Amino acid sequence: MLDFQVHNIGVYRYAQQTTWSNPFPVLGLHISGLVWRQRTGSQHVERDPPPHLHLYGADVESSYEYGTDRENWVIQLHTDDIRNTEDPDVTEIKSNNQWIRLPGRVYVNNKQRTQWQSHCEHMLNLYRDASPRGQLLVKSHICSMISAFIELSTTAHRKTPIEQFKQLIDDDLQFAQNLSDLSQQCGYSSDHMRILFQKTFGLSPVEYRMRRRLSMATELIANSRMSIADISEQLGFQHSSHFCSAYKKAFGVSPGQDKKQLRI
Repeated sequence: MLDFQVHNIGVYRYAQQTTWSNPFPVLGLHISGLVWRQRTGSQHVERDPPPHLHLYGADVESSYEYGTDRENWVIQLHTDDIRNTEDPDVTEIKSNNQWIRLPGRVYVNNKQRTQWQSHCEHMLNLYRDASPRGQLLVKSHICSMISAFIELSTTAHRKTPIEQFKQLIDDDLQFAQNLSDLSQQCGYSSDHMRILFQKTFGLSPVEYRMRRRLSMATELIANSRMSIADISEQLGFQHSSHFCSAYKKAFGVSPGQDKKQLRI
């Protein structure tokens, strides 16, 4: 089992911009407020990540900015059994003289986020109890948190929530699913996913889905014998007129005109 002592447990809720290197391995829960973060030596700038658990070894230097809506929980540990790797997204934990590779973070949905907030609040109250009983309970809670982190990192899809959302859109080839329902499957509201999607991919989920539909439409017009009405229905348009209008707006010609040009 992991050998550790607790150095500190705290929650941070104030705006801040700084460069900092943590002298201890950290187990943490990020809720909100991270405007941007960049590790020293990396060209990647992280912006507004969704809630997640994270586990890092000591001496990770980063520059970052938190806004006034900041909430991040930090548990600093005295241990030699957690270390960083050559891959900044991978952390290793030592068990039975073997090092186990884990992702440095695991994203959580709304339900899990609420559960972990309550877990951390309870753990902080226990930490303030200096009795041996209180400290033993703190360590048991940290062990359960690390165990859950390992299980989540093993079973959870490694893609970020926004990547999962995009994949769900891509997999809905009949365009029958509501975007709001797909957002909920990722654990977030449609408004939150729309904002993240726009930031990540440069267009809204509605625009992205429409581009996919019209791209598939051109393939069906050129490479099938389907009628315009059947293509419209297959791509999830309620009325052929809506499909024809969207197609002409995108390509400058109607589906019927392309049908005459592309089909022999």
